[in-house]
Amino acid sequence: MRFAEEKIESFCGDVLPLSLAGDGNLSGAPVRWTAEGGAVRLRTFEAEADHPFSDGALVTLVHPGTAEITAELGTEICRCRITVREKQDFSGRPLRFFVGDFHDHTTTEHNHDRFAVRESGFPADMIRQIREEGSLDFHVISDHASTLNPRDFFRGFCDARAAAEGDPIVFAGSESEVEAVETDRFGIPHKNSGEIVTVNADSFAGVHSWEEFYAAMAHSPHAVCVLAHPQIIGYSVPGVWNFSLHKNNTPSLLRLVKAVEMGNGTDRESNLINEYTYSVALDNGFRLSTTCSSDCHGPRWGADVFPGKTVILAPERSREAFLDALEHRCFYASESGNVQLSCSVNGQRAPCDLKEAREYEFRVSLGYFQPDPSSEIVKCQLISDGGRTLRTLEHPGREFTFTVQSDSARYFYLRLTDGEGRKTWSPPVWTGREIAAPMTEPIPLDPAGFTAFEEKTGRDASVLLCGDPRRSWQAEAPETAVVIDMGKTQTVCALGHYPPHLTRTQLKEEGASAPAKLAEFVHAYAISVSSDGVRYERCAEDIIRVYGGEEILSFPSCTARYIRFEVLSTAGRASERKQYADARPCIGELTVFTQK
Repeated sequence: MRFAEEKIESFCGDVLPLSLAGDGNLSGAPVRWTAEGGAVRLRTFEAEADHPFSDGALVTLVHPGTAEITAELGTEICRCRITVREKQDFSGRPLRFFVGDFHDHTTTEHNHDRFAVRESGFPADMIRQIREEGSLDFHVISDHASTLNPRDFFRGFCDARAAAEGDPIVFAGSESEVEAVETDRFGIPHKNSGEIVTVNADSFAGVHSWEEFYAAMAHSPHAVCVLAHPQIIGYSVPGVWNFSLHKNNTPSLLRLVKAVEMGNGTDRESNLINEYTYSVALDNGFRLSTTCSSDCHGPRWGADVFPGKTVILAPERSREAFLDALEHRCFYASESGNVQLSCSVNGQRAPCDLKEAREYEFRVSLGYFQPDPSSEIVKCQLISDGGRTLRTLEHPGREFTFTVQSDSARYFYLRLTDGEGRKTWSPPVWTGREIAAPMTEPIPLDPAGFTAFEEKTGRDASVLLCGDPRRSWQAEAPETAVVIDMGKTQTVCALGHYPPHLTRTQLKEEGASAPAKLAEFVHAYAISVSSDGVRYERCAEDIIRVYGGEEILSFPSCTARYIRFEVLSTAGRASERKQYADARPCIGELTVFTQK
C-alpha cells in the first residue's frame, strides 16, 4: 500500500484528493486516516451511508504550514507530507482573458443507481474530449447531487488532478440541490431555493433546507458557489424557482455565493429572466459576478455545445490564479462567448470597491476572441440599484469613456448587447454606500367589491382579483393597461403583482414553449392613481425582476379609488430577442395594499 503522492505542496485554500494505491481492492478495507500539523482538514468517506470507501480522502489546505497525512491498514503505514503556502498575490499584475464552461455534467444519466454503475460518462471522458478540442481554458465538473455519490464525487477530484500541464484547468464539484419549499399567502408552494454549482468544496449537498446546505459547506472556507438558472420553471415543485434573496441573504450564503448564472443551454427557458437576479442579489448585499454555462450532459462537451461562456480575468493560466480570480469576482458572463471586456471606474478596474463619490468616470475597452461581426457590441447600458438603466450608449466602439453623476447608487455594472441580442455583463463595482433598509410590509386590502377591466377595450379583467394566481389574464395586444376600481376612495401604498403560475404539465398540455410563455411576463410597468377615473397621476414607474411568486410594487401612500397598472414592456421585449418582441402580457394576480 502506498500513497499516489508522498509529498504535496500547494496554496492555502486548495482542495486536493489523496489516493491510496496497492495490490487488490482497497475500497472496502478498514483504512485509518489521521492528519497532524493543523494546516489541513481531512475529509474521509468510510462512514458514508451511500458508497463508502476508505482508499481516498480529500484534503483542504486551511492555512500556511505543514501537515502529515497518515493512512494505516493493519500493520502497513504510509505517510504524505503536505506543505501549505500562502496563496500568491496576483494584484497589480496585467490580466488576460480566459474562456471556459462553469457548469457541465459528465452524463445524461439522472437515475442515482444507474449513475453509480454506468460504463461511460466519467469525468475522464469529459476531460479527454475537451483536451482534444483545445478551445477552453477551464471547465467545471458539476453532476447533480441527486445522482452523485461520494465515490464519484471523489473520482472527479482525482481526474481533475491527473490533468497534464497545458490541459484545461478542471474544477471538480457538483450541482448541489436545496429543496426548501414554502407556501405563499395564496396557498401555492414555491421552491424558494434551487440548484447551486459548488466547486473547491470537500462536500456536496442534496438537502431540504438551507441550514443543511450551510452545514455541508461549513468546512470549505474557499468554496465557490454559483446560483444556477435562478428563475427556471420547476420540475419537482411547479412554478418559477426563486432563491428568495431578500430573505436568504444570510451571512452563510453571502460568504459562499460568488456568482449567478445568466445564460444556460442553447435557449433554455430561464435565459429571458435570469439576468434580473444579478441586480436583485446586489440589492440584497451579495458580492458576486456572473457566469454563462452550457449545463451540458454529454456525450459531447466543449466550446461548440453552447456559445455562452464564462470569462476569467487572471494574469496566468493556472488553478491558483483562476481560484483567486473566482474568489475576487474577477470574471463575467458572455452569451456570445466572444467578448473581451475591461472596465474601470474612477481609475479602478472592475470588480472593485470605490470611495463614495458624486461623479463616476467609466473607461471601457472591448476586444474579441475571434473575428466575428455578429458579436460586435452595438449597445452599452449602465445598470445600478433596482436593476435600473442609468445610461445607454448606442454603437459605443471598442474604446469609450463616459461619466455619470449619482449621490445614491450603491453599485454599477455594464450590460453590453451585440447585433444578435446576445448580452455580456461586466463584474460590478461597489460605491461604498450601505444597503438600503428593508421596507415595512403593507397590508392587502379585501378585494370584495373591486372590479378590473382593460382600459383601452373595456374587456373584463376581474379574474386578476380572484385570489388564485393560477387563473391568469392575458392582454390581446403587446401593450395594455388594467384599471382596478375599488368602488370607493381608500388609502393605498402598493400593488402586488403575481406572474402567471407556469408548470411543466401546463406547457405540455398547451404545446407551448417555456421561453414563449416567459416572454409574456410583465417587465417594465407604470402605476397611476385617480379619484374619478378620468384624471390619473403617475406614482410609480419601474421594472419587475422577481417571478417566483408575488412582488410588491410600492409607491408613495395616497388616497384613490382607481389604480391603473400599465404594462410598458414584457420580458420578451426587454430581452431584445426578435421572436418575443410582440409577446402579449400575461398576469396571474393583482393585489392592492394599504399601510399598516
